[in-house]
Amino acid sequence: MVIEEPKYKDLKFKSKNEFLFWLKQIAKYKITFEDDQQDFLEWHLDERGEVLNSDLQAFVWNGKMVDINTMGVGRFLPMQNGDFINHYVKSIEKLNDVLLGNGEQYE
Repeated sequence: MVIEEPKYKDLKFKSKNEFLFWLKQIAKYKITFEDDQQDFLEWHLDERGEVLNSDLQAFVWNGKMVDINTMGVGRFLPMQNGDFINHYVKSIEKLNDVLLGNGEQYE
């Protein structure tokens, strides 16, 4: 497997609204982990598996690459480098492609 390079890791946003607007456009998967007292429960991924947002410890996880072809509910999350995130996946939500209307804006 080819390990893809992160595209979005170093992006900076002017506001939380600007970030959420961007995330809504780019995120294709929402991974929810079972709560095992770890510091994060939810990740958003792009179509290649790049972690775009972690609810906590984003500085650690953003830019990491998930193997989306082998991920599954009830299993540890596989990474493109062959490692696993040692927390069980509770759910995987495939997010719809979002078309933004002219009236939707961020501050």
